[in-house]
Amino acid sequence: MMLALVLCLMLLPSGSLFLRAQERDAYRFFFPAGKARIDSTYLSNAVTLSRFRELVETSDMSNLESVIIESASSPDGGEALNSRLSVLRGETLGDFLKQNLPAILERNVTVKYVGENWSGLHRLVAGDADISDSGRMSILRILDSDETPARKKALLQRLPSWGYLQKRYYPQLRYANLYLFFGVPEPVLPELDYNLALQEEELFVNVLAPLEVNTPKVEPYVRKAEEKPLFALSTNILLDAIITPNVNLEIPLGRQWSIYTEYTFPWWTTKGNNRAWQIQKWDLGARYWFNRHREPMDVLSGHFLGLDVAGGYYDIEPNHRGWQGEAVAATLEYGYAWRASRNWRVQIYIGAGWMGTEYRYYQATSDDKHLIYQNTNRFRWLGPTKVGCSIQYLFHYRKKHRGK
Repeated sequence: MMLALVLCLMLLPSGSLFLRAQERDAYRFFFPAGKARIDSTYLSNAVTLSRFRELVETSDMSNLESVIIESASSPDGGEALNSRLSVLRGETLGDFLKQNLPAILERNVTVKYVGENWSGLHRLVAGDADISDSGRMSILRILDSDETPARKKALLQRLPSWGYLQKRYYPQLRYANLYLFFGVPEPVLPELDYNLALQEEELFVNVLAPLEVNTPKVEPYVRKAEEKPLFALSTNILLDAIITPNVNLEIPLGRQWSIYTEYTFPWWTTKGNNRAWQIQKWDLGARYWFNRHREPMDVLSGHFLGLDVAGGYYDIEPNHRGWQGEAVAATLEYGYAWRASRNWRVQIYIGAGWMGTEYRYYQATSDDKHLIYQNTNRFRWLGPTKVGCSIQYLFHYRKKHRGK
């Protein structure tokens, strides 16, 4: 009878007799999606913290020989972010130990960053009796394939069981393990029960009040939604001031280049047709930005050089006489753009180059019903061809990334 009782106690994974027989203590802290701060109310963390506090208060820590920290993230979301979260979770647990167990600094501490825990996911799926055989095989087939991690994630998301997989498995893969070894010269990592998270969440978390523990103030590492600049719309307010409406569409290419097209379209005549201000002009250009912006939304700001080509036609009649014609121009421009906010810019620029036009000079009859052409001529110009002060708004696309 006594022998049976001893054997039962040794088989309990969280029993102190089992842990002392193996000369180790193991603790697992779970993290919400995208977080790297210990939350005492999440899953079984309250129980784990209570066990750890009991160990510190009742045990002789002078026998502690070595410590191993193992941290991981679930394999969904961006791989780079998940690797970063794995590191931050290990660092968080290390800071927690330094504050709650100062003697830890004198011990041999090893930190193992697992990153995306694909092997843990495989074990969970393979041992889940609640999922159908076909569903299990579909998931395992993807996990065992030679596809890249990104491709595996995409294939998993297409499965009917994706929602179940995210809810059932992934919370158990976002963890940091703490192993304390007492008198073990060459420690070997134990295998913890992944289902501990779900079991203890049901049994304890809703009963126990959150524990007041001295957790380090480590801000969660949450990647902000990715903001990708798409295009910017602007207008040259100097032209607008002389009743010459215009609109410019500019598209950033990478961090230091942009292309743009501009349309200028005043088409005014007075009621008596004795005056006309009609212009149709299109510009195409490219700009090089000297600032190598770190953030995507910093584009289209700072100093720039640009090359602009333009063409169009016009009809300008001040008072019963005017000029009609076509014009082309090539301009080298320099400017500067202030970033007023995340989306707003103010640009100033000047340009010089070559412009050529062929025009027809005419005079109108007194009632302006007929135009009498006088002659045709050409005009060439080398010098200033462009000046502007533009108000610009940058449109962007926001894509949410949730690290796990």
